[in-house]
Amino acid sequence: MPRLHYIVENSDLAKVVSAANTLLKIEDAIEEVVSERDIELRGYNIEGIDLSAPRKNSYVVYIDTEHNCRDEITIEDLVVKVVCKRGVASNSSIYRALAADLTRISINILAKYIAKDEEFMVLILDKGIAAVLEGMPEKVVAPYIAGTLFICHTHPNTVASAFSKEDALTLLDVMSRRGFGGCVVSRLNSLTMYRAGLFVLEDYFKIFNAANDLEHLDGETIKSLGLRTVDCFNLSI
Repeated sequence: MPRLHYIVENSDLAKVVSAANTLLKIEDAIEEVVSERDIELRGYNIEGIDLSAPRKNSYVVYIDTEHNCRDEITIEDLVVKVVCKRGVASNSSIYRALAADLTRISINILAKYIAKDEEFMVLILDKGIAAVLEGMPEKVVAPYIAGTLFICHTHPNTVASAFSKEDALTLLDVMSRRGFGGCVVSRLNSLTMYRAGLFVLEDYFKIFNAANDLEHLDGETIKSLGLRTVDCFNLSI
């Protein structure tokens, strides 16, 4: 079993987690409208959202559908106005920007451990903290903790980053529980897999089957799966 190494708390982490929690509240509102009106969710666009800017008190979301709807949903302290509209282009770049920030924070924490023989893992939680775990190579399996937004770990003695079967299945668990994904870090680069929208069952099984059929999933393989709500990217270390 991995052991807890230490806890990280800082203003940069708190800001990114706050942005992630805002996006989760917007998703709650979308799912509420979709569920109540029995709408097939083909895509959605969050108007004017900028996760790097101070959070607003309200957002407008356009859902791509043939239905007519106009709802206002309050999630805690956030008002989300949902409007049904034909031909809406999804702004999945918001999810990529968030995943990039979560990856950057994870790499900054893990940088000093990349050359170590042990594996180190970061779990970023919705409370605004990150837990750093330490274990033997290929033995750091993330225990599920409620509110996990993102996970990332080192692959000792490897050059190019790829997800093992266990890594991919763990990420499926994170994304299925509304987390945003995770990354692996090697000596030269990192590979991040993240959900670029509300996670759909079709993508779950595509990743699940690929993880069971293949020894590793690299970025090219993930891109080839034809995923609707999951994407990936590499970053140089």
